This record gives sequence, structure tokens and C-alpha cells, in this order.
Amino acid sequence: MHFTTALFATFVAVAAAKPHSCPAKDPCKKVHCGYGETCKVVYGKGVCKPNKDPKDPCDDYDCGYGKKCEVINYKPVCKPYKDPKDPCKDYDCDYDEVCKVFHGKAVCKPKKDPKDPCKDYDCKYNEVCEVFYGKAVCKPKKDPKDPCDGYDCGYGKKCEVINYKPVCKPKVDPKDPCKDYDCGYGKKCSVVDYKPVCKPEVDPKDPCKNYDCKYNEVCEVYYGKALCKPKVDPCMTAKCAYGVCKVVDNKAVCPKDPCDGYDCGYGKTCSVIDYKPVCKPKVDPKNPCDGYDCGYGKTCSVVDYKPVCKPKVDPKNPCDGYDCGYGKTCEVVDYKPVCKNVDPCATIKCLWGTCKVVYGKGVCPSKPIIV
Repeated sequence: MHFTTALFATFVAVAAAKPHSCPAKDPCKKVHCGYGETCKVVYGKGVCKPNKDPKDPCDDYDCGYGKKCEVINYKPVCKPYKDPKDPCKDYDCDYDEVCKVFHGKAVCKPKKDPKDPCKDYDCKYNEVCEVFYGKAVCKPKKDPKDPCDGYDCGYGKKCEVINYKPVCKPKVDPKDPCKDYDCGYGKKCSVVDYKPVCKPEVDPKDPCKNYDCKYNEVCEVYYGKALCKPKVDPCMTAKCAYGVCKVVDNKAVCPKDPCDGYDCGYGKTCSVIDYKPVCKPKVDPKNPCDGYDCGYGKTCSVVDYKPVCKPKVDPKNPCDGYDCGYGKTCEVVDYKPVCKNVDPCATIKCLWGTCKVVYGKGVCPSKPIIV
């Protein structure tokens, strides 16, 4: 019984003991935090958080007389000393400004005369400053001075206010707006929408005369009136015999005949080739060869109604006197001399075998040797 009790006590002691486990890794070991921060384990991860009691950045930071150091975004910033009861106390503003407390903070604002808040208060040119509940307020001018008051426009013109400025315009008669309306030389007044409008004077014979159109338009008469229409290239329908069409004063102009006034001298005439004048011998339309000089040993023949120089030919034997040059011979083909290559073997008779051409000459085989 004693042994059983001791064994049970040992078993309970072993069961109550903690199991063996490996040491856990530190999540903050490889985490680098900035100034004033420290790493903390959150859900098993290292996270940088601000220190509860970091070193004060303003410690030993000198801001000079009349200013104190404050920590903003973990950095020391110098600011004037403020009285919590009066933030404007010792607060510096420009000479023409005064310190005012706005939402508990000191703010510099322009100085105002308590007797006249509008003094030195800036408003727009068409506004006026008025005191409203002791404050300066800009309001539109109710009765601004008329800019045309005392403005002299001269005879036949009157002053009108445009954009708050005086502008001189001709006086207009409501019954006849064009009465006494001066449009200047070459123009006349017409009433458009009950207003005088200056337009060019129109010639009844030619309404387009002196009529202004845009640079890409041309004036045309339509039912007796001038009308501006888009320009059409006049050269689109023009066909020029010589050269390329050009537009001059909205009209198609073709180049003149290059041979016009061109002197070729006696016995020659001018012909246009590639838009250039070229002198050629005069030709008789009935007989182009009449008077056509081919030189010695040649005669003129008409080919396609034109004179062509050819070697003189004997009608009985066209090859008689016809020179074909070295290595060629003349043959008559269709009553005309034709040069052909000469066969060197044509006049050679071989005793042994057949003639062969070697280097342009006829060569016969040598006598065979019988062994």
C-alpha cells in the first residue's frame, strides 16, 4: 500500500510538469525604428511605435531671446512666447499690422482706424467702402461719377460708357440712324438691326467693284448683288498648250508659245520640244525632202511624213557601193541593202573533213595519218 501511494504521487508530479519547448524568435530583432520610436510585438510581428518618454528634441535647443522651443513632428521649432491668457502678447507684426486673436491663435491683420474703419481699406475700382456694424465692407458703387461727364467728343459725336470708360460714337437719329453718320471715303451707311453700319459703296454696273471679301473668297454678282463665295482654282478647268497654268488676279493664265518671236534664221523653223523653242530645217508639207540637205553620199527619204537621211542606193544593185565595214557583206533584202556577217568557211573547200571557224578564220583539218 505504501508503494502504490508513492508511485501515484510520482505520476502526478510528472504529469504536472511543463512540456519541453523550443525558445521563440524575437520579431523585433531585425526591425529598425526611427528616432523617438521603439519596436513592440503586435500579433506576433514587430511594429514601431513612439516612445512614451522619448528624449525632448527641445532639450538644450537655443531659440534666442523672446522665443521658446516647441516640438512639432518630433522636431524642435522656435516660436514667440505666448501668454495663454493673451496669445498676442509679445507677438511680432509689421508696423502697419496689428495682432488679433483668432480661434485662440495670434493673427496679424491690417491696422484700422476705430473712428473710420474704411481708412486705408482697399476696394476694387468700381466699389466703395462702407462701415457695417463697425466693420469695413466693400460694396458696388450706387451712383458712381459718370465717366462721360465733361468728356468732349467733338461735333457730331456723343459719349457712351463702355466698361466704365468714356467712348465717343457718332450721334444717331432714331428715325434715321444713318442721318449725319460719317462712314468715310468709299463707304456708305446702311441700317442693320436699327443700327448704322458702314459698307463699301456699290457700283450698279459692277456690284463687285470695291467689294471686300476674305482672302480665300471671290466676289460674284448674284441677282444684281455682290456675293462672296469660296475661291475655286481657275486652272482646274484650263488647258494650256505650252507650260503650266498660273492664277493671276483670280484668272487662269497660260504661258505663251515659246516660239513666239524666236528667230531661227534662214532656212529653219522653230518647234516646241519640252516647252522649249528648238530650231529645225524648214520642211515642205507636200515634199518634206524638198531642199533638205543630207550631205555627200546620202539621200533624203520621207518616213512618217518627216525627212530622213539614208545612204544613196543604186536601184539596179542596191549593194553596189554600199559599205558594210570589215567582216560583213551586203545582201539585198526586199530591194534594200542589208549588212550581214561573212562566213569565213563559205569560200573554202577542204580535202579532208569540214571547214571550221577558228579566231574568225576558216580552217581545214589536216590530212589524216594512217598507221
